[in-house]
Amino acid sequence: TFAFQKYLEETMEKHGGILDVSFSHAMPTGASSKYVTEGRLTADKIIQTLEKEELAGVNYKKGNVDFFVCAGTKSSPIIYKGLKAAGVPPECLHLEFFGPFQTVPE
Repeated sequence: TFAFQKYLEETMEKHGGILDVSFSHAMPTGASSKYVTEGRLTADKIIQTLEKEELAGVNYKKGNVDFFVCAGTKSSPIIYKGLKAAGVPPECLHLEFFGPFQTVPE
């Protein structure tokens, strides 16, 4: 499981529609959850999740959605650039790196 996974899943269930969290794991542990997908997190996976029918009213290009991505120092910049290229305003992108701090090259 992921840090805070149980708490976040319970919070999503309790406050349906206000919070949406998904977990992507490159090396699945066998733990099952409707919020966990296998494979590396990518900007495409995030955008596909947002374009699902139940989230059709969410317009991530207008700045009404914040993205909090916690990933490795190699994948975070790729995810950042992919979301930015998809139209997400930079001020809505929040990154946390596993490892030493770094800036994301523009």
